[in-house]
Amino acid sequence: MFKNWRIQSYIFSEMIPTFLIGLFSLLIIILLFQSFSMVEILISNGANVTDILKVFAYISLSYLPILTPTTLFFSVLLTYNRLNSESEITAFKSLGLSFLQLSAPALLLGLAVSLFSLQTSFYLAPWGHKKLESMLLDFKEKGPTVALKEKVFIEGFFDLVIYANESNKKTNKLKEIFIYQDTEGLPPATIVAKEGEMITKTTAYGKQALLRLKEGTIHRLENKAHTKASFNTFDVRLTDPVKKQSSKNKRHVMNQTELKNYIEANKTKVTPKRLTKLHNEYNRRWSSALAALLFALIGVAFGLGAKQRSGKGQGLFVGVIITLSYWVLYAGLSNLAYKGLDVLFVAWIPNIILLIIGAYFFQKSIKVS
Repeated sequence: MFKNWRIQSYIFSEMIPTFLIGLFSLLIIILLFQSFSMVEILISNGANVTDILKVFAYISLSYLPILTPTTLFFSVLLTYNRLNSESEITAFKSLGLSFLQLSAPALLLGLAVSLFSLQTSFYLAPWGHKKLESMLLDFKEKGPTVALKEKVFIEGFFDLVIYANESNKKTNKLKEIFIYQDTEGLPPATIVAKEGEMITKTTAYGKQALLRLKEGTIHRLENKAHTKASFNTFDVRLTDPVKKQSSKNKRHVMNQTELKNYIEANKTKVTPKRLTKLHNEYNRRWSSALAALLFALIGVAFGLGAKQRSGKGQGLFVGVIITLSYWVLYAGLSNLAYKGLDVLFVAWIPNIILLIIGAYFFQKSIKVS
């Protein structure tokens, strides 16, 4: 298969720049979208350039398991499509190279990217998620009022809906505050206060962020009964150091070894839904990483099997359709797993479909060649 290694190394060298440029471009696009909502918060909380670069690096790691297979597919498809449209494939065949020999560089790159994706999915991406969550939480605890805007209802502020008529980001003080709090296990509460202050304190378990309210009332509606309680001072816990410690057991921040051990140790301790999510995460990491090799198979089959002079447009169209279909199916089936669909089926059926498509067109291209 590697008899004419000089020609094969030429094809390999053509794919590498396309792959790296494509991966870098997609990462830049994602980081641009992320930066709009993140940079202001980071800078306002005293983050320097090094901190911002760290955050972007952690975000990049978390997206690599999805981006590497997709970028590989386009690099293989476009490279072979170009070689075919410019008659270079015909010239290589005239020198005695078979379809399998021409396919070898793509399959070898697909194998290398799959191995890289396995390491990324198993260890780098979870590590990036863990460092990103920890870093953002630290910044929130340093200056929580940065996320607030005066006279605007803010959802998702430490899992609260909050409104403040005045917000002083320098002193962390608020005035004329309205809060809607829906805590699990408790009836929803509406809190109104004249003023409040964001503070942080150190506990035995770590730092804790509090919103200390003054001169207000708490309203609760439970079983059609309305209760009202007045207070002079009331603390709303924004962060819980104990929960922060337990967040280390979130499925997306555990590496593959930790995830496997956690599943084995907690099979009977966690809820069925939680166990399904853990199993789904474990299998999805395998399937998304191995998808790179299958994408390489389809890319070379379509690239070599395409009609000569078809151009890059056809390759791009095919690539967009296949990748969108794969990731939509991948995401859609994951939601069905939480409703009772078999986890192994959910995780692997997109790859099985890719394998069938790739094997069919690969065999078809061999016959044509």
